[in-house]
Amino acid sequence: MVERPALVRLSGGRSALEVFPARLGCDLPRGWCGGRRPLGERREPLFSSRTGGVDPDLQEATFYYLAAASVASALFAVTRRNPVHSMLWVLALFLHVAGIFLILGAEFLAAVQVIVYAGAILIFYLFVLMLLDLPGEVARPRFGMHWPFAAVAGLSLGGLAWLAQMEPLTIEASTSTAAAVGEDAPLGTLENLGGQLFGPFALPFEMASLLLLAAIIGAVVLGKKRAAAS
Repeated sequence: MVERPALVRLSGGRSALEVFPARLGCDLPRGWCGGRRPLGERREPLFSSRTGGVDPDLQEATFYYLAAASVASALFAVTRRNPVHSMLWVLALFLHVAGIFLILGAEFLAAVQVIVYAGAILIFYLFVLMLLDLPGEVARPRFGMHWPFAAVAGLSLGGLAWLAQMEPLTIEASTSTAAAVGEDAPLGTLENLGGQLFGPFALPFEMASLLLLAAIIGAVVLGKKRAAAS
């Protein structure tokens, strides 16, 4: 039974579910129906049994599909002769990885994957490809005499990734950081990422920004030298 009218103004990034009354027998977690989710409260994954009673077999099958499609898209991206076709397979890779983040409950990482990688970086790559001599690039051999080394490197990286996933993932954080972001905050959420980046990983984060700055300066210097030589 509806106890009060659903007159809620959609503003400030509110969920669409907030337009419904708070007591409609909603089975979603607290904070999804009739109000905001409290800060620090654990967010369940999209396919969790607590958020919709989804069969665990369906969740596992979806994950394996997205993982297999991601690997297949990556392989097609590096084996296509046409660079534009490779970029399309990279787009498929980004979207499937975003799906993996989504079903694991990391909505922020999924949004960044789509907006930044698929929406910005990939478009930038496409602009660069449009400035290249595509027929000449397609006519060249893909790997030449280096394909055995590429195969060994790929198998080695695959073996290292397999060994890495055999070990449990552990993330160390200080007590103050855990209290600030909430101990139950799942990996990949905005609270957890912010606490980790500006907490124990603040120095590596700043060093990565300096490394990117050095790469940009190096690209500008090399470009100026080639322009002067021509």
